[in-house]
Amino acid sequence: MMSALRTEARLLASRGSWHEVCALLRNAARSPDAEVRVLLGEALLRTGQPMEAREVLTGLVSDFPALGGDPVMRRGVNLCGAAHFEIGELDEAQAAFARAGELARADGDDLLGAQTSNNMALIANIRGHHEEALALYRLALPAYQRLGSAVGLSQSLHNMAITYRDTAALDAADDHEQRAADCARTAGDERMVAIAMVGRAEIQLLRGDIAMAEATARYAASCFERIPDPARQADALRLAGAALSTGGNGSRGLELLNIAVTMARACGAALIEAESLRSRAEANRWLGDLTFARQDGEEARALFSRLKAHREEAAMRGWLEQLPG
Repeated sequence: MMSALRTEARLLASRGSWHEVCALLRNAARSPDAEVRVLLGEALLRTGQPMEAREVLTGLVSDFPALGGDPVMRRGVNLCGAAHFEIGELDEAQAAFARAGELARADGDDLLGAQTSNNMALIANIRGHHEEALALYRLALPAYQRLGSAVGLSQSLHNMAITYRDTAALDAADDHEQRAADCARTAGDERMVAIAMVGRAEIQLLRGDIAMAEATARYAASCFERIPDPARQADALRLAGAALSTGGNGSRGLELLNIAVTMARACGAALIEAESLRSRAEANRWLGDLTFARQDGEEARALFSRLKAHREEAAMRGWLEQLPG
């Protein structure tokens, strides 16, 4: 029975049918079969349910402490880190990624080694360690190229674009987002294509191309709704709302930002929630509602503090100090 369940789940996962995997394995969270639980955890992550994924995957690691030499468990540890990352538990995520990286090196698992380098770089970037992040991405890229992993290349190129964007290197950021989208299309990964589109919309907004940023973000949001991926949909709606507010349509922008905050909070996506709160605070200030602007700003600052995103926290604190009254 368990063997047949595992085989069916593998087939669905190979097709990218992650919602079907969730439905199939929903009652297998405490299965004695480690691969079944890893597949369920990954499916929950890929369908925007990181809190549920964390429960499945942390339970897996505690139930099966012997990790060396087991590729399923190595992947489970890395996915456990991804679940912690999504809900903003970055210290726990970093520990899990480091452990997965150690196991990958010990067992000669080059693909997992590239994934853990990419994941550690994400945390370094959030915490403002941009050179460290780029160095880690540059370790992952050649491994993905050697292994022929178009999805891995797309993920690392997109993440590098974020670092370039955060350091105001917008031409390099846009180039990397375009390359990320190309790799994702080669792999047939609609979700990664949409993620790269959101990245390009961020750059368009920074360059002042407000109408294009809104249109790109709205289209990406519709892609995530179809997949579905509610956490990424919230991020795209956050950006569309920010573009509307920047362009002078504060009330319509605020509508989208309200949706983004609610969706991100429901998913437990801490970074997306913090960024959505920041954008909503700015929209409320433009609309003259300083009470709600301050409330959202304080909540965003607290989330950035929890994530140890020191640059964003400091910027939010400065913004709050400049609010009238």
